[in-house]
Amino acid sequence: HNAAHAAAKRSLLAYLAAATARVMQRFPKFCASLDADGRTLLLKQYLNLGIAVETPKGLVVAVVPDADRLALG
Repeated sequence: HNAAHAAAKRSLLAYLAAATARVMQRFPKFCASLDADGRTLLLKQYLNLGIAVETPKGLVVAVVPDADRLALG
């Protein structure tokens, strides 16, 4: 397959996920958490992106580990 054909097969969701990962890299506080005492902000060195999909049996969440390290190409 050539690059144009591969790009044509990607869904809008793939592009949205890639854009989300780039934004989270640029604004790391959005992907942070608080420590146990709730006083210290812990910045993550990784980005696992969860994508929720509604099904007839409820939500299913697919997790893309290290989403910030993946590429569309």
